[in-house]
Amino acid sequence: MLQGVNAWMRAAPLVTACVVAGAKNSVCDAVVQLCEQKQRFDFRRNATFAVFGVGWVGAGQYWLFNRIYPWVLPGLASRRPGSVAAVTLVDNLGHIPFVYLPVFYTVREVAHGNYGEFLSVALGSWRHNFAEDVGLQAAIFVPAQVFNFAVNPPHLRVPFLVGVGVVWVSLLSHFRGDHPSSSG
Repeated sequence: MLQGVNAWMRAAPLVTACVVAGAKNSVCDAVVQLCEQKQRFDFRRNATFAVFGVGWVGAGQYWLFNRIYPWVLPGLASRRPGSVAAVTLVDNLGHIPFVYLPVFYTVREVAHGNYGEFLSVALGSWRHNFAEDVGLQAAIFVPAQVFNFAVNPPHLRVPFLVGVGVVWVSLLSHFRGDHPSSSG
């Protein structure tokens, strides 16, 4: 059975990445909301996590991990230690702090109907939470990325990070899921 799943993932890696990432983000947020015992389930918040999961965690990171990083660092194909270290640093000091997190905060603003000033508000949230967000993600993803790029075949890179991301997205949901205008 696992060989069949692996064959399907190899044949449709982008679809796999989008479906798995969208579902994971939605489920993680739902579990966090239920554990926080909110008065009512916030479907807009959950949709925000699902859309972000499909759009950036799935599709965006598929292209980044399987097309852009290997193009920039050809040594990834042979899993050279220098290339693995370089991609881990680029991802954790470049992509996540300066692309992933601003995209997350932007999607959150748009999902809450803040169309007029969504970018300035999103970037304000990103700046305000920068040090805490980056420190937390690095503690999770630096070791995960080393393993991911040193051991995993390309078609399993995003699904592996989706699995590791269960912890990250649950923390992101808990600490950043509520829109600032609804928290107080």
